[in-house]
Amino acid sequence: MKNNFLLKDRRGILLKEGVLTLIAIIGIGILVYFVISFAGIFLENTKLQQAEISLDKISSAVEKVNAGGEEVLVMLESPSEWWISAWVKGDSSMPTKCTGKYCVCLCEVKDEDFLGSGSNKYLENCDLKNKGYCKDFLVEIKTEGGKSISVGRGENFIPINPMTSLKIYKSGEEIIIKNEK
Repeated sequence: MKNNFLLKDRRGILLKEGVLTLIAIIGIGILVYFVISFAGIFLENTKLQQAEISLDKISSAVEKVNAGGEEVLVMLESPSEWWISAWVKGDSSMPTKCTGKYCVCLCEVKDEDFLGSGSNKYLENCDLKNKGYCKDFLVEIKTEGGKSISVGRGENFIPINPMTSLKIYKSGEEIIIKNEK
């Protein structure tokens, strides 16, 4: 009776353990696939969320300056390789996301895309769901100290790089967003 265990056929135990191990490996592989896919969704939307936060910082500064405050310095860290532009209703090249009289957009464009028809690439990206974010304003806003591209009223595009410094101030009836480099 002591050796009864040793006399039993153990082939069934090994087969059962092998199948369970194979199922576990397949399950872990599926789990890893879904985790990576799920993380990709968030990584893609992160830049758009960063653009929204950056534009909210600009909007708060514009409101302070427009209410009679002095110039305001705003530091933007992200999203890098995105650009800031201001638009006035009636500009033929104004992004379709702009619905008000005045608008500021942050849109993704790589620096080399501004060569040639860069403004068209900028406008295309501004109108894409996850490549641009625009906000309407009640006061006219102009951008200065960036890259001048002949589009609309001769827009000035400000790049967002790590630690972009913007000076926001009032000049007459306009609010100026100036790149302090």
